[in-house]
Amino acid sequence: MSQRGVWAAAIGVACMLLVVGCGPVGSKTVVSGQITRAGKPLTLPGRAAATPKRAQPDAFVPDPPQMMVTLLAAHADGKPGAGYSGTLDAATGQFRIQGHPSKPIRPGSYRLGLGLSIGGPEWAWLDNFDPVASPLVVEIPAGDVELTVDLDAKTVTVR
Repeated sequence: MSQRGVWAAAIGVACMLLVVGCGPVGSKTVVSGQITRAGKPLTLPGRAAATPKRAQPDAFVPDPPQMMVTLLAAHADGKPGAGYSGTLDAATGQFRIQGHPSKPIRPGSYRLGLGLSIGGPEWAWLDNFDPVASPLVVEIPAGDVELTVDLDAKTVTVR
C-alpha cells in the first residue's frame, strides 16, 4: 500500500471513531432502593444514640451518622470480587450505588453489606451484614435496578 493509501486509511479510521464515538467503557448501572426494618424504612438516630460503644470517645462521628451500603461480587468459589458502595439517606432509608465507566456494575450475584461510621475511616458492620459473609445476596440484572432490602427477613427483592 502506498503512503497515500496508508494516510487515507488512517483518516478513514479517525473519521469512523469521531462518528461512532469511543464512549466510556462499560455501563453506568445504578442500583438504588430502600432498606427496611420492622416494615418501616431504616432511619438513623442522631449521633449520641447511634454511636457504637467501641468508637473512641474523641472520634469524629457524623451527625446524623453515616451508613454505607456496599455491593460485593459473590463468586461461586467464595472469593469476593469487585465492590461498590453508596450511602444511606439517614431520614428515608433510601440508597443509591452507581458504577463508574471504568468499573461498571456488571450483572451477577452480589452480597449486600451495611456499615455504620464509627469515627474517622473506621466502619462497624451492622448486624452481621459484613459484605464478605452477609446473608443478603441479590442477583443484579443488566441495566438500572431498584431493590427492597428487608433486614428482619434478611431478603433482597428486585423491583
